[in-house]
Amino acid sequence: MSAPAAWLLTLITVGLIVSAVYAFVALDRRNRRELARAEALRPVPAAPSRGWVEKKRRRQLLVHTTTDQTLRGVLLEESPDGLVLAGVEYLGEKALTMAGQVFVPREKIAMIQLPPEAAK
Repeated sequence: MSAPAAWLLTLITVGLIVSAVYAFVALDRRNRRELARAEALRPVPAAPSRGWVEKKRRRQLLVHTTTDQTLRGVLLEESPDGLVLAGVEYLGEKALTMAGQVFVPREKIAMIQLPPEAAK
């Protein structure tokens, strides 16, 4: 192979490698942008209104968790990181009464309900 042909073949090979690397980098950037956009659009669970919950202190509440469990208990305390309930009853397939006080982390709370009998 002559020198100009070898030089041309080397130039074409380097051009193909550079094009492949550029395409990979561009695809990686696009994927990162799409991932960031998807993260930004992901719904954030709304925290229960602290004002409403604070007014329900010493009242019986139903606390529905993000793991599909329901707890019935009397609200003793509310903090930025969760709720403290007393006299808690787990309402599942088999009702279970829990002794003492139970702390429910705020990030595990899906919904808080005031039972109809407590609303009166």
